[in-house]
Amino acid sequence: MSPNSNYHRLSTALDAFVDSLPHQLEFSPNTLQVHFSTRSSSSYAVLHITLFLARLTLERKCLPDLPFLSPLPLGPADMPNPTSPEEERFYAESAERYLISARDLVTLISSLEEWNARIESPFIIAALERAARAGLYVHNFPWMDRRGCLTGISRISEAEPLGTGEETRKAMEFISSLKARWGCANESMAKLMDMQACLHERTEGFIRQDPHDGRILADKMSRIALTEERNKLFSMLMPPTPKAGPATIVSSHGRGPSSDVDTLLLAATGGQLQEPVIASGGSERWMAVNTPMPTAPTQRSSYSFWDAFLSVLIEIC
Repeated sequence: MSPNSNYHRLSTALDAFVDSLPHQLEFSPNTLQVHFSTRSSSSYAVLHITLFLARLTLERKCLPDLPFLSPLPLGPADMPNPTSPEEERFYAESAERYLISARDLVTLISSLEEWNARIESPFIIAALERAARAGLYVHNFPWMDRRGCLTGISRISEAEPLGTGEETRKAMEFISSLKARWGCANESMAKLMDMQACLHERTEGFIRQDPHDGRILADKMSRIALTEERNKLFSMLMPPTPKAGPATIVSSHGRGPSSDVDTLLLAATGGQLQEPVIASGGSERWMAVNTPMPTAPTQRSSYSFWDAFLSVLIEIC
């Protein structure tokens, strides 16, 4: 990136702000425990979640949407070879900053939950969705996570992975736990499911349509390690399968089986006999046994303005 580019200016400003933080506000496990003990963990967490989210937003521009040809992070364009050693090093470092920010964001929120200092808001959901998107990206294309920040598998020989591989699942589990209270949590999970479906469809389409590069990609995909964590993650994003309940057999008289036929049908289908409901006017109304109980309205909240907020925040920094 050119020193005069917006990316370079914003990245430099973000780094300068992080470097200017006093020691007690730096992000580390030790300082986090100090803030837990002094009951100041919420403000400390919001500060660093904002910084992680700003870094995620900034570095995502340096990765291709669909790295079918790229053997490693080589920039926003999907290309099989680096243009120069300098650019290869730059984009590798950018991808590492991106994935480490996602890892640290999930680690921070998970630590808050473990210490019974859990915080909930649309902002937290938006941040976790961004982190989960980063995780889905590298779990589908693990060659883009060379240090194992989110996949938990290092692709560099004799190097330990920088993550456990559980971060993406933990982010989605946290979002799912908020679905009953925050409408935007349902929207986030739906977006993640759509993302996974889109990545799978586009990958399969590329393999089918491109005889040469598609065959190379298919071979690369076939060599991805089928870990238990990866299977758990993808199973969470599968659309729910509707389950058919037992059939309801209603007798002709509403007093139990009216004939041997009713009795046989009831035994054969495992259904339950439904009694009629007599309305005040004397007419019969039938109530479906699988009618759901009315649920309390979930709290809706829109967080589409956060991208604009972060852009302004970064400019100010």
